[in-house]
Amino acid sequence: MNEKPETLSHYTSIPALLYILSKGKIVFGDPDKWEDRTDVKALEYVLKHITSKSKDKNINIRALCLTNFPEDMYDNILHWKIYTPEKAGCRIDFDMKLLEEAVNKSKAKMKEVEYLSSKAIKEKLKGKSEYSPIDTSFIKHKSYSFENEWRIIWFGKAKIFRLNISKFLKKGIIKKVKFSSDLPEAVAKNLRSILKKENGKIKFEHSQISSNPSWLQIVKKIIDKSVCNTSLSHSENPKNSG
Repeated sequence: MNEKPETLSHYTSIPALLYILSKGKIVFGDPDKWEDRTDVKALEYVLKHITSKSKDKNINIRALCLTNFPEDMYDNILHWKIYTPEKAGCRIDFDMKLLEEAVNKSKAKMKEVEYLSSKAIKEKLKGKSEYSPIDTSFIKHKSYSFENEWRIIWFGKAKIFRLNISKFLKKGIIKKVKFSSDLPEAVAKNLRSILKKENGKIKFEHSQISSNPSWLQIVKKIIDKSVCNTSLSHSENPKNSG
């Protein structure tokens, strides 16, 4: 496992963001709706084990998935395309320490996901298992390692679980919000202006991941410089003189 990051990001919808900002609570999702059916079935097995050990048979599992970006990559187009609803998508950057503090005040468990191949996990499990049933909720196949996921898992009787972060909003638990690059610039600008009035500590930005004018300018400069150098080299070639 790596050192704890300073920031964890959650890709979601703008309506979900507005609920978090207005209510100070994060609604956890139902894993049964995840696209990774292997992960879904694994969590169902974990839940089955927990239920078998409990007097209460009406236990649900809810989860919140976040990502930790490596130093050389601050964003990922795959996260936007897979985990946000296009124009209505956004990315929320949480302060790791404050989020962890909020989780510790609840009955949820937060941990970095460990990515393993089938061969690697078989090797680890030789002899005595080093994983508890709940620990297996934080293991995924290495084919999903691009996610760099941290996961918060909650088990309980309620069908809906909301992590209360209201006391941490003023402390800066939400560091930044980025709106999808598919959202029209005019809409993003108005939305940033409105939300900034009530949430002064949070930075609101418009993602440029699929439309990046700064990167385009750099490419143009490279091409212009290359063309210029080629022209100079061509004119200085003795064979080209009269």
